[in-house]
Amino acid sequence: MATEKQIAANRANAQHSTGPRTEEGKTRSALNGLPKGRLHDAMVIGSESQTTFHALEAEYLATYRPQDAAQRFYLDQMVSASWRMYRLWHVERAAIDQEFQRQITPIGPAEDLT
Repeated sequence: MATEKQIAANRANAQHSTGPRTEEGKTRSALNGLPKGRLHDAMVIGSESQTTFHALEAEYLATYRPQDAAQRFYLDQMVSASWRMYRLWHVERAAIDQEFQRQITPIGPAEDLT
């Protein structure tokens, strides 16, 4: 059992802990009670950047600030849809680049027509 002196010290120390002060800290703190998913484990594949994915997720978190598990679920849906769209744009660009290269690259050795 704690002594009166320990209880008084505890109370005095508790006065110094006032919680987050910045908007970013408050936003992060508001999410403490929500279940922590590992969305990036399911979404980031191959040579994709986890850092870029986390930056996208952080931007959505800062913008929409989900307050409960349902809101976080919908935020995760938006993040994953955005990530998939970016991925498809990269795949599309690579496929078009590859097709252009195939069309301008000669098939065999150039023939001397003179």
